Amino acid sequence: LQAARQRDGSVRLGVILQIQSGRRRPIRQQLEANGFAIRAEHPLINAISVEVPINALSGLANRPDVLSISIDATLRASAAPSTASNSSVLRQTLGLTSTSPRGVGAGVAVIDSGIYPSPDFENRITAFYDFTHGGVASEPYDDYGHGTHAAGLIGGAGLLSNGVLQGVAPSVSLIVFKVLDSSGAGLVSTVIS
Repeated sequence: LQAARQRDGSVRLGVILQIQSGRRRPIRQQLEANGFAIRAEHPLINAISVEVPINALSGLANRPDVLSISIDATLRASAAPSTASNSSVLRQTLGLTSTSPRGVGAGVAVIDSGIYPSPDFENRITAFYDFTHGGVASEPYDDYGHGTHAAGLIGGAGLLSNGVLQGVAPSVSLIVFKVLDSSGAGLVSTVIS
């Protein structure tokens, strides 16, 4: 935020304001009355995502009912280069054996670019919410691929590879929150939502 303050004061910046308990609604109303665009509310952490001119940051920071201000940064999916491996290497690296728990009865939330409903996930995708379109429940999809890859490492059954490429918990249920778009990018506020 300090670096942003050095730029043109009229430039608008997406920020996340964490608000004192009981003050979120009045602050939201004041922000809207001043023409600031509210992107989202985050009741769990008592925060508001808003777009404000840079020259408004000092005034917001000086309010006693604003506890913190953070940039609503853009996030990007990435992967480290690696060599091809199979599930036995992955499981051994994590200290898992053939008798380790396989995730039966457990659910794992995957917060990423979505999930392609591959046969390797069988019918274990139990929920899919698309936060790139407002958090709506919808049919699973992944228009970037990173989420499917991550979900495969977690819970792929290995059906398409005859068991060679299997996740660490191949029986786990998957609850997927799509927060990254078709280019693998999203905002911190979308992840919070």
